[in-house]
Amino acid sequence: MLYASQSAQPVLGYGYQENIGRKAFELIHPDDLAATQAFLRQVAERPGEPQRTEVRARHKNGSWRDLEAVAVNRLAEPAIGAIVVTYHDVTERRRADRIQRATYRISEAAHRSETLQELFRAIHEIVGELMPANNFYIALYDPETDTISFPYFVDEYDSDFPPKHPGKGLTEYVLRTGAPLLVTPEVHRELEQRGYVELIGAPSIDWL
Repeated sequence: MLYASQSAQPVLGYGYQENIGRKAFELIHPDDLAATQAFLRQVAERPGEPQRTEVRARHKNGSWRDLEAVAVNRLAEPAIGAIVVTYHDVTERRRADRIQRATYRISEAAHRSETLQELFRAIHEIVGELMPANNFYIALYDPETDTISFPYFVDEYDSDFPPKHPGKGLTEYVLRTGAPLLVTPEVHRELEQRGYVELIGAPSIDWL
């Protein structure tokens, strides 16, 4: 990398001096590397012709960002002598697209499934394509009997939970607050210290 605009820093978090001399492929997601190399070969073969692509690149904080990039071969121009790439972050747009597609697929599964178990398995599979979901359960609350049941329960460490009255688990906390919740070990400790929840089952790295 010969030059990087100051405006590029917020996209991936690297400062100007951190970018200069860096090999651009260092930041490309391994699964996108071959396609990106092929894309740049295409750019090199077509001087002056803008080419567009999308690629995942590593942010300084370690996360992967979806970038939409336009590259132009300007190697023959003495004042530039480089392939010029402009890009912007489309991560949130792509995330919204994936969630919309997942919602549509769940709706399709609800119409297609012949049993609740078939539907629950389909939901688990769809969610697993959006995020790690090796451990996944569906909880239903019955206000008439004041019980929580778990008609679908897949866990690497815990066995199925029988129906129960609400206690101080994370599931009950979500039912009480009515709000989505992402629980890291630090958040779980804070909730325990405040008396909002108690540890039930094996500890988890993250709970959503």
